[in-house]
Amino acid sequence: MSKGAELMASKRSKKGKSSVPSSSAEQSKGWKRFLLLVTLTPLAAGLLLIFGAVFDMIVWISPPAQALLGGLFVLGSFVIFNALQNQWNLALGWLLFGLAIWMWLTWLDNAWLRLVAYALGASGLVLLGIEFVRRYREQQVQVKKRKR
Repeated sequence: MSKGAELMASKRSKKGKSSVPSSSAEQSKGWKRFLLLVTLTPLAAGLLLIFGAVFDMIVWISPPAQALLGGLFVLGSFVIFNALQNQWNLALGWLLFGLAIWMWLTWLDNAWLRLVAYALGASGLVLLGIEFVRRYREQQVQVKKRKR
């Protein structure tokens, strides 16, 4: 057999193997990608609700309630997206922040629950801030390495 024939045979065998998922790890990556795409649904719905409230296209009770619901959809999509990527600090931070907003607006008359909402919101913002600062520092280290 000539070298050209061997090369063509090896290319054919590689193409056949790569088109079919060979392991459950590759199949789980496919599901993970699908789930990441699904998180765009509440994000898009939330943005539509927010922009609808801004332009007086009311789907929900009132413009403020519609904007709040849209914001909670957006925060929920952030939570799911970060959890699927195993970024637990970000997922927990967005979850606590969204929960605090919901609690603060739901129980306006209960001062004790408002204090709990403030604590949850502050905890969520601290977690988000820590993660963003960590990523910023990593990026600065990479920029310094490239300049050398």
